[in-house]
Amino acid sequence: MARRMELHHHTQPRDLTRGGPLEVEMRAEVVLESDIGARRRIVVSTPEGAFPLSNTSSMISELAPLILVIKYSLRSGYHLTIDEPESHLHPAMQRLMATFLVSLVNHGIGVIITTHSDYLMSEINNAIRQSKLVPHLKRTLGESKSRINISRVRATSFERKGNSCLTKPMRIHEIDGIELSTFTDVMEAQYEDSTLLVDKMMELLSPDLRSTHVGRE
Repeated sequence: MARRMELHHHTQPRDLTRGGPLEVEMRAEVVLESDIGARRRIVVSTPEGAFPLSNTSSMISELAPLILVIKYSLRSGYHLTIDEPESHLHPAMQRLMATFLVSLVNHGIGVIITTHSDYLMSEINNAIRQSKLVPHLKRTLGESKSRINISRVRATSFERKGNSCLTKPMRIHEIDGIELSTFTDVMEAQYEDSTLLVDKMMELLSPDLRSTHVGRE
């Protein structure tokens, strides 16, 4: 089941002109350089040197179009649609992507994404919770955490039924956030399989090996 999310802005926005935390985390800057004639080429500048996009990792090549659009094209009031922004990203980077998308909305950019990422959606849920808590716990939580008002978020599920694909608006709660059972059900099933396999392996181990294993836990 795929998820579609819409993040809407309702305040007076300002322009974004940098790739910000994405480039910091990548330890790379994505830029357009003048080439022969009117053409421009994409160059990725890293501590190890400058490289053409074709010579970079899948993570950088996946993020480069988004960074370039933000740097050179996107303006306040525009809308951005991204298919699976989590593609080729480590879970930590997926969380950062979520906070970056939230910051785009808070800067006046409308964002629509499709995603299969529990990490990304969970981080957006945390931003919703953070928005609710900040007025009451500002000194404890500080200003650094990403937050977004629940009224700016919409979520839709897509589920295949026979030859059709059905869409369903998803409930968003200020505490629970967007409902994530599509992911949690799979994770719980995987955990149960892991527990069962470990228990079976423990039964086959000799007492000495079993005590060594337990001691390492």
